[in-house]
Amino acid sequence: MASLIGSAFASTCKKHLPILICTNGSRSSVAIKQSIVAGIIASGYKVLDLDHEPLNVLRYAVRFYKGSAGIYISSKNTDNLINIQFINEFGANIDRKSEKKIDQIFVREDFQRCSAYNIGSIINIKNFYELYIQNCLNNIKDIEKIRVKAPKILISSLDERGALITSLLLESIGCKVSMDYNINKFSNIEGYINYFSEQVKSGFLFGVIINNSCENFILFDENGVLVKQDIYKLLTYLISIKYGENELIVPYTTSYAVEDIANKYKVKVSRVKSNNAEILNQMLSKTDNLYLNVQYILNFDAILSTAYITAFLINNNITLSEAINTLPKFYTKQHELKCAFSDRGRIIRQIIEQNKQNNLELYEGVKLITEKGYAIILPDDHKPILKIYIEGYNQEFADDIADNVINKLNRMLKNP
Repeated sequence: MASLIGSAFASTCKKHLPILICTNGSRSSVAIKQSIVAGIIASGYKVLDLDHEPLNVLRYAVRFYKGSAGIYISSKNTDNLINIQFINEFGANIDRKSEKKIDQIFVREDFQRCSAYNIGSIINIKNFYELYIQNCLNNIKDIEKIRVKAPKILISSLDERGALITSLLLESIGCKVSMDYNINKFSNIEGYINYFSEQVKSGFLFGVIINNSCENFILFDENGVLVKQDIYKLLTYLISIKYGENELIVPYTTSYAVEDIANKYKVKVSRVKSNNAEILNQMLSKTDNLYLNVQYILNFDAILSTAYITAFLINNNITLSEAINTLPKFYTKQHELKCAFSDRGRIIRQIIEQNKQNNLELYEGVKLITEKGYAIILPDDHKPILKIYIEGYNQEFADDIADNVINKLNRMLKNP
């Protein structure tokens, strides 16, 4: 089965360029990788095997080696689920159109097999993360300032490889890194967050808990305060501008506060559909050098983000909480409702019909615009849920919009 997936994906790639592959190191992901590689080389394609690296390192490697694509396989040794992510030549996730094409090829088994003479080769690449770190060091400015200050950073991660790479990177730019390995001792993440927050208060510039793929993290300021995700997103836009970005690529669901920041610094805002594939493709198509694409780093590379945030804070001689306090105020809410795939079309159609006389936008899902703010109702691509994004001109307005929209949707769901 997995070998057929490899052949189906390879048939959509450029044959003269290699396909890169790596795993998160779990036993099951390594076994699946071997089968997928067999399918790829059986179709006559070359494979670069990075062995065990985080997803963000694979994204960089695809561009570094000018590969045609990449495959990242991850799983937990404690369950039976395998996650396979397909990466295009930019290092971004493939789009829905490409997913459907692979699915059709897989179902029909409409792919080529080559002769024994033309079977593709496998090149094993060990410790690619060292190149990843070195290229980062070549692009971070004013490292000497960081080395003089020698800030303390607290790091934790469920991915040991990611924790190692982050530690090596930060130590290379002059930080004093402390690793916290207690995360596996807690039965739930909420308990660990409370524990970790207390540790950050012990004189650290900031602390981060990096996720398994090393693309995202939970960020804490110097006071141990958890930085909410929507606030962090705004902070990434500010830092990106400070690093020279003149165009911000933001999800359609982002708060209008991003326009306040953009207008202040006279930069352009481009809103795109809010799925990761669309955002990544828009960001990564801007430049060949990922290390000059600060917005991508801060949103999809947790390891490099720690270095860039450190450099920003040290170069501007401010704390993380002070940087956050410069951001404009905004009032948002998010909610999810269960909605069967068979009901989604009906719900969206009813919303449009009931609001024909009102201000509507249909770029992604349905956006209802009122005098108090707006609500976006967006079906999830892969799960039977409706996502609801709300922003009001004050907290009271945001609460009113949320109550009104959620009550209406619940009535629609109960009365088909």
